Parts: sequence; structure tokens; C-alpha cells
Amino acid sequence: MEHSGTFNQEKATIDKMITFIYFEAKEKINELKIKALEDYNTEKSKLIKEATDQEEIKLKKQTDEIRINRLKKLSDVKMKYKLKLSEKKLEKINEIFKKSEQRLKNVRLSHNLIKESLNNIEGNNLIAYVLPNDKERIKNYDNSRISQVYDLDVSFLGGIILTNEDESVIVDNSFFKRLETIRIKGMPMISKKLFNGE
Repeated sequence: MEHSGTFNQEKATIDKMITFIYFEAKEKINELKIKALEDYNTEKSKLIKEATDQEEIKLKKQTDEIRINRLKKLSDVKMKYKLKLSEKKLEKINEIFKKSEQRLKNVRLSHNLIKESLNNIEGNNLIAYVLPNDKERIKNYDNSRISQVYDLDVSFLGGIILTNEDESVIVDNSFFKRLETIRIKGMPMISKKLFNGE
């Protein structure tokens, strides 16, 4: 009987040890499951972050491309508008100069323009070029310095061109030249007046 008491006691000790080992193993398994779940969640989170980062980079690149394309198109539209506006302005200015040319064809040579031209050239025996209908004006003006008068081509619109004998000095006060000077030197002011500074 004593033997059976020791056996029961040993059995109880073994059962306790088995129970302890079982709970210890179960706890270890739970810890491993928790660790595995944490590792899984960490890896999953890392993969999600990498995928999200890649998508954000891709989206930013697409957004930047859209923005750049939009700016290019906007710039193209502005350039086309400015070009069209410049063309219209140039047309208007050319129209004004054409009308001025037509009006100048009917303007007679003035004594003031003859005087101004003579003041800008030295010497005597000068040669004058004027339109045929302005030759009389030269004759009626004190022309002691002018020795010869020739016809001015109608493309010069009128006015007077004076040269010395060897044509080394030329004073071009033709209406065409004066109009061209206004076109070149006065364009900023003309444009500002016509188009309100645009």
C-alpha cells in the first residue's frame, strides 16, 4: 500500500509537471503566435507603406506632368494670342502709314522744308531733287545755292533731297524718308498712343 501511495504521489507530481509543461508550452506557443502576428503586421505594414510610397511617387509624377503640360498649353495660348495681337497692331499701323503715304502724295513742298534742308548742308552748286509739280517752288525760293533741279521719283512721295556736287553729302528730306524715320524712331510712342500702352 505504501507503494501505491508513492506511486500516486509520483503520478501527481508527474501530472503536475505535465500540466506545467503543457501550460508552459501553450504560453510559449501563444507568445510565438503573438510574435508571428506582430512580425506579420510589421511586414504587412512595411509592404503597404512601400506600395503607398510608390503610388504617391507615381501620382506626384503624373500630377507634375499634368501641371507642366497645362502650363505649356497655357503658354502656347498666350503666345498665340500675343502673336495675333501683334499682327493686328502691325496691320493697323501699316494701314495708318499707307493712308499717310496717300495723303503725302498731295502735299506740296513747303518753303520751311526747303529752308530746313538748306540749313543742313554746306556749300553752293547744290543739286535738288523734287517732284515735277514742286520745281516752281524751288525757283520761287532764294535758290542761289541750288544749281540744278531734277525730278524726284514718285516713290519718295514728295519733299526734297539735296546733295553736293560729288554727292558725298546727302540731305534726304523726302516725305518717304521722313515717314520711315517716324516709323522707326516713333514706333514706341505711336504704339503707346494707338493701343493705350499695350
